[in-house]
Amino acid sequence: MELIVAEKSYYFHRHRVIMGIQANTLKLKRNDIGPTFRLVVIPAAPYARGMNLHTIGMFVSIPLFVSTLPAGAAHHDQGAVNQHMHRHDFDKLVGHFEDPGRAEWQKPELVLASLGDLAGLTVADIGAGSGYFTFQLSTKAERVLAIDIDQRMLDYIDTKKTEQSIGNNVETRNTLPDAPGLVDGEADVVLIVNTYHHIEMRIDYLRKLARGLAPAGRLVIVDFFKRELPVGPPPHMKLSPDDVLQELETAGFIPAVTDTNSLPYQYLIIATIPQQPSDPQSSGNATNDQDR
Repeated sequence: MELIVAEKSYYFHRHRVIMGIQANTLKLKRNDIGPTFRLVVIPAAPYARGMNLHTIGMFVSIPLFVSTLPAGAAHHDQGAVNQHMHRHDFDKLVGHFEDPGRAEWQKPELVLASLGDLAGLTVADIGAGSGYFTFQLSTKAERVLAIDIDQRMLDYIDTKKTEQSIGNNVETRNTLPDAPGLVDGEADVVLIVNTYHHIEMRIDYLRKLARGLAPAGRLVIVDFFKRELPVGPPPHMKLSPDDVLQELETAGFIPAVTDTNSLPYQYLIIATIPQQPSDPQSSGNATNDQDR
């Protein structure tokens, strides 16, 4: 991955997601480097196995290499190296997501049971990753939306659908980091597993997500406890259940269930949205939050 910067100053904020990679703090000024430089980011292994990402921050630790070579020099060699490492990193991520050992602590049957009866419903799996929950949802719901910001993950899901002849009711959808990717009133249930802590500007995100829920729709968030665990990101990147509950209430959601006992490393929160009186003038004006 290469980023050409020709500004007077450029600042990477700590834990700010840059092009799907978690960046460390780095400040570069024009008088420290040439007016045009190439920043090459080479990702290392992800923090934890089994994480289901909204790939909005791949949670990788990265060394940063800055070269003051002219823009075109060694481009072919660097591109080949980056492509190789990028592919290797993707394969490792899929391996982590699909690790059979994940079921021991993720307890997918319990998570799915918490969603209730899904017959005839549309479920959005936000942060679908490799489809760990997507394909399990497809056997229970009428329609499943696999939503992610990483097109590679969505391509993986589509390929698996074709090759294994499963998930015919699954629709993949690429979105932006700040957009749930839902049309107004589209989803009866939204499931966000191991992803909520990746999202920036969460209050605004939740308000957009609320518009994507159907009346009486439910939001289910599963995420890691804010402490040292054998899985998941470091504690300072996590959110406590109280943090999530406060953000949900600020965004207008009504927390209905908070389960901190059923999963060994995670909590499960279910929230709903207040019932809104119908507005005849609003019919036919559904929009996609990606266009806002």
